[in-house]
Amino acid sequence: MDINSFKEIARLLPPEVAPLLIGDHGIGKSQAVYQLAEELKLPVRERRLSQMTEGDMIGLPKMEGESTKFCPPDWYMDACNKPCVLFLDEINRATPEIMQAAFQIVLDKELNGYKLHPETRVFAAINQSVNYQVNEMDPALMDRFFIIHLSPNHESWIAWAQASGEIPESMIDFIRQNPRHLEHTDKNYDAKEIYPSRRSWHRSARSLKYANLVDKFETLEFYQIVMGFVGPAAASSYVDFLKNYDKLISAEDILNAWTKTKKVLSTKKFTNERLNSIIEKLEDHAKANKWTEKQAKNVFEFSKEVPPELFLSLLQKISNSGTEDDDHNMITFYSFAQDYTLEVINQKFDEEGNEIKSEEQKEEPAK
Repeated sequence: MDINSFKEIARLLPPEVAPLLIGDHGIGKSQAVYQLAEELKLPVRERRLSQMTEGDMIGLPKMEGESTKFCPPDWYMDACNKPCVLFLDEINRATPEIMQAAFQIVLDKELNGYKLHPETRVFAAINQSVNYQVNEMDPALMDRFFIIHLSPNHESWIAWAQASGEIPESMIDFIRQNPRHLEHTDKNYDAKEIYPSRRSWHRSARSLKYANLVDKFETLEFYQIVMGFVGPAAASSYVDFLKNYDKLISAEDILNAWTKTKKVLSTKKFTNERLNSIIEKLEDHAKANKWTEKQAKNVFEFSKEVPPELFLSLLQKISNSGTEDDDHNMITFYSFAQDYTLEVINQKFDEEGNEIKSEEQKEEPAK
């Protein structure tokens, strides 16, 4: 499940149901919980259970007459007194005693007699156990969770990166064109190697900004900082990408300077991968902005320069960028593209609806 699907499903669950997010480290489990909490307008009380002792979890005892009573910690009382998101991270790296306390919170929404606020939502997260030192989860505890296997795609990271304002546009474009470098997907890990992750790209971006090196990719310090977070392979590819970054075309180049941009397209050979990257930038722009008639016409002029399959892809992406209540960009674009769309469809499909392959496609070996 990707992050957007998680947020859509999780908000539909009643507060007494606790979702458990399962996935590799650095894929955005914590970010997903924080994003949902922000949308629900609830504060987050996060506790990393792997670092907690019994006193941190259940509080300390005090004398009341001839008996003792446990005083719960402040974070837990906050979750009892007012609605919040109580996020229990790394639950499968906690000691058995801490896991049992977590079991009571998830099962009964209370701990040592102190009940959570009825609107407080409990979330938990664990790293997948293949590559980590973890404790086995009690099947009875697992049975109390709503289980979510989080497998976000690179588009969700791009959307988050653009919204955060913390990731350089060049880094976003690099991941858009090289999604294989976003994170290490091979299940074999070498403890001596450095692998990229969603979190490590974020940390490298923040470190580059702190060192005032975001635009100084030619320096050794730039490479060393990035390499320390994402590893030498991803860092080298990123630096090589930046050497030609000024040759890339932005959405604004298409929308606002088409005459100049068309000359660049006509004098340089752009692969379908690079053209598709431009289309994705236009989709991102369409989601956040209303195009003028001139801008929509410029996009149409650009669309006539790309292969038919990419034109249809662009058409779909512009359509998907709108909402039921506001489809302004699609309507404006289609006012220019209607006749051309029919022409492309007639060229691409025969009367029976079968795709007409180009000579290049006919020569491709069967997969």
